[in-house]
Amino acid sequence: MEPTQKQEATQQEKLLVRYCELRQQVYSLLTRSMEEGSRAYDDEMKKLHKELEQVMSKL
Repeated sequence: MEPTQKQEATQQEKLLVRYCELRQQVYSLLTRSMEEGSRAYDDEMKKLHKELEQVMSKL
């Protein structure tokens, strides 16, 4: 693998890891929200979804 291909692969791996972390945070907040019967986490979930969209656009 050439250096630029390796760098691209490494960058994509980092983006995929970040995507998974964000998705996990969203599901954790969603679970808490459902357990508590609350909408207290909506704003935080919206921010996470925006960041997810940014990550996906780079993949």
